Amino acid sequence: MVTNQRITAEELDFKQVVDHSLNAKLIIDGTNVLYVNNACLDMLKVDEEMLIANGYKSYFHPDYQEKYENSVARALEGKRVELMEQKMIRSDGSLIDVEVVCAPFYNKGTTLVQVIIRDITERKENEKLLLQSEKLSMIGEVAAGIVHEIRNPLTTIKGFLQLIESKDKSDQKYIQIMKSEVTRIEKIANDLLKYSKPKVESFKVENIVEVVQDVLFMWETEAFKRKITMEFAATESNIPILSEKTQITQVFINLIKNAMEAVDNQGEGEITIEIHKSAAHVFIKIRDNGYGIPKEMLDKLGTSFHTTKEDGTGLGLMVTYNIIKNHNGTVIVDSQLGEGTTFTIVLPIEYENRKMESSF
Repeated sequence: MVTNQRITAEELDFKQVVDHSLNAKLIIDGTNVLYVNNACLDMLKVDEEMLIANGYKSYFHPDYQEKYENSVARALEGKRVELMEQKMIRSDGSLIDVEVVCAPFYNKGTTLVQVIIRDITERKENEKLLLQSEKLSMIGEVAAGIVHEIRNPLTTIKGFLQLIESKDKSDQKYIQIMKSEVTRIEKIANDLLKYSKPKVESFKVENIVEVVQDVLFMWETEAFKRKITMEFAATESNIPILSEKTQITQVFINLIKNAMEAVDNQGEGEITIEIHKSAAHVFIKIRDNGYGIPKEMLDKLGTSFHTTKEDGTGLGLMVTYNIIKNHNGTVIVDSQLGEGTTFTIVLPIEYENRKMESSF
């Protein structure tokens, strides 16, 4: 029931209000923590005793501590401080993006500082996804233009080669080489268009075990030439997923190719592919014993023009991540320098049609 009776500020228990605030809040005297609310402890994954014992400043990323301390000093002088974006370190070592504002807090004639912190990690991740989406769109438009411009002169060249082939029988060997190279250029152009702007066309129930086995069969000869051992194991022979077969095949072509390049020239290259499932998901692990990926590169995987290869563009992994995202899946990467890399593809199992289509 709503009444017209107003509650004065003196009658309110503001500690309860702050305790249950969604924003993390600290009250400090510049050095010591005088108060911390539950939201702050939850955000940093600590208890109050640990926060005080470690010193609250240790949870601010070293790159931002000087900027933060300047803000605290201004607030102690009673000055207004602008909102800052910073990074903080949780007790488990993970980084989070935060917005921080410091404001003067007057208590019994003493100026303290109220530090208000908002976790914006999810917002930052969404901004990255939006930026990546815009990159994909831009690359797709550029690729379409490039392919269009390449196809026109290629058609002319192929036409003249066919004309020369029909009239001049003396240099058939060279003509065949030129035709082969023109065909290769056409394939590269088409791949560029496909890599830059993958499209979901027709989703059907597919057996992911068979898809992966088909890709391994494609790479079998190349692996033998490079003296690379490939081992495959699956807990079941039939695991259904809803997918666009051409796209999901391209994912494993890209990942196996990357794994082979990672172990190439090592003498004893090994690639292991394992498939198992839980109640709702299938997990496809592709592990190599190559040179590994530097830690600073892991977060950039799947973005264009970030690659560990000298002549790479990163487009293959970018397409891989995009296809898996379109299939409501995730990509997990674990890598140790000098030991190798494991890519784990997680995809939802299709339960609507447990009876696989007759094409299996």
